[in-house]
Amino acid sequence: MSVSIKGTGIFWSIGGVTFTAGIVTGTNGGFFQSVDYSRTGEKTEVKDDGGTIKAVAFHGKKKVLRATIVPNGTTLANAAASAEAHIPTVGTTITVAESVSVGPITMVASYNLTSVSQKRVVDNVVTVDVEMEGSDEGIDITTAVS
Repeated sequence: MSVSIKGTGIFWSIGGVTFTAGIVTGTNGGFFQSVDYSRTGEKTEVKDDGGTIKAVAFHGKKKVLRATIVPNGTTLANAAASAEAHIPTVGTTITVAESVSVGPITMVASYNLTSVSQKRVVDNVVTVDVEMEGSDEGIDITTAVS
């Protein structure tokens, strides 16, 4: 889709998000339909004996990425294989890239797949919903330990 932006600059659309490891191959890929990127963590409040909060500790910071994808391929057979390839087991390491011309690229990272579901309906395309999370503290939590 072509878009012309006038007036105030805005960041338009998804921005070229792709998987570069974990799901895709040379013959299959996916069209990203939506991406939801968030940062989460845990909060611990420390109170005095009167119940007044005296300190707050933020920890367990994570990046969370949710996406809806339409699997595709260079042929119908590759598209069918892509639909299957887009539902790997939970725990698979997925590497995400983004090609944008300006601005911070915060979602580029490796993530652990935490949830995946495939939706097939009688009168529409197959879609895959994925949810992934990774460390937001500069620690690699995607490499298997032996």
